[in-house]
Amino acid sequence: MHWTPDRFAPPAPRTRFARVIREAQWRQMQAWQAANAERCAVEAWDPAAADSLDQAAWEKQLLAGDRSGKLQRARLLAGQAAALAGTPEERYRAALLLAMLACEAGDHPAELQETRVLARLAPIPG
Repeated sequence: MHWTPDRFAPPAPRTRFARVIREAQWRQMQAWQAANAERCAVEAWDPAAADSLDQAAWEKQLLAGDRSGKLQRARLLAGQAAALAGTPEERYRAALLLAMLACEAGDHPAELQETRVLARLAPIPG
């Protein structure tokens, strides 16, 4: 059997919800990559200054700063996914992504709101 680039790729999304939430997750990953690239540039420019920073706080600051605009795009797409969600599982997935993105953006009131949605939608252990 020959290897092809798409051989191990996940199946194409079948619904509009699945397409939009996948795109939102992709933008989230790109936002992280952009923040990491910005961090690497600073580390290369002034390693001593970069070493003196609180690394976790700096990472949060870079991501929340969203200079690439990717995090904001991810949040917009996640909101669209939430509007398209037709099942409890889809509503939960969208709320979870919205909560994570709000946290990454430093928007803690929105994060709390989505966490409350998650609590309402959480499956009851059986």
